[in-house]
Amino acid sequence: MGTPDGRRSLTVSVTTQVNQAGNPGLLARLRAVEEDFVCALLAR
Repeated sequence: MGTPDGRRSLTVSVTTQVNQAGNPGLLARLRAVEEDFVCALLAR
């Protein structure tokens, strides 16, 4: 994810397998953190 002008971007890397069956709480938290960062990145 990046801004239209290319000045800011976000990369998320996970070093373990994260899925709904294995650890639904961790997956939900990861998605929430990603959403927070994207909103901040885009200043929404």
